[in-house]
Amino acid sequence: MLVRPVWPLDPVRPAAPEPSRARRPARTKKKGPAARTASRKGRKSREYWIGVLAEEIRRAEAAGGTWEPVYDGPGGLRARTGYERSWCEKAVRAAKKAAQSPAAPRTGEPLERADTNGT
Repeated sequence: MLVRPVWPLDPVRPAAPEPSRARRPARTKKKGPAARTASRKGRKSREYWIGVLAEEIRRAEAAGGTWEPVYDGPGGLRARTGYERSWCEKAVRAAKKAAQSPAAPRTGEPLERADTNGT
């Protein structure tokens, strides 16, 4: 009985080389929740930025102009807040909605959520 050799001895299919760890670049970035938390230390809260942006929108409207967000660049929202563009876009959307309501005095307290119905 003739038995045909199976892979990796099969001459039709050469054995794949083992991946070398020396070829892989070293990981330099931390990943996971601990890294995200460490990178967010010292940032202001979402409520703070919504209040700041809503105030900027109100001032622009009071001066007779319009307010347009600038996301990138040295004075852009990403540089000011330390968050990514998606986060900034969501904060701008919330700030535009907050700017339509009367200005609330700043007490350092977080904004009330409108969708909780006071419960």
